[in-house]
Amino acid sequence: MGMTTGSYTGSTKLAKVNTGLAVIKTLSIVKMLAGGGTLTAWTGDVFQAGEGADAYLNGGKKDHGIQLTGMTFNVNVGTPFNENGAVYYWEARCP
Repeated sequence: MGMTTGSYTGSTKLAKVNTGLAVIKTLSIVKMLAGGGTLTAWTGDVFQAGEGADAYLNGGKKDHGIQLTGMTFNVNVGTPFNENGAVYYWEARCP
């Protein structure tokens, strides 16, 4: 199993992040909140196969807007994980 980490900065456009992995099995994204605490997203290929191609868990609820596409992931504009100027940290794993 391989793993890689990185960060990206949110913008007013679709965020496309290349992980360098052959394929993404699971993905976690964390945003550090200004007042302390974190905002966390999690998704995986099996989860998206059952819940929708852009489904992810946002804390305790299901949300939509993060899609795994081979070695990259896309984060839609308007999600809490692509706010203009915010920094997000991610960890991706592959089989």
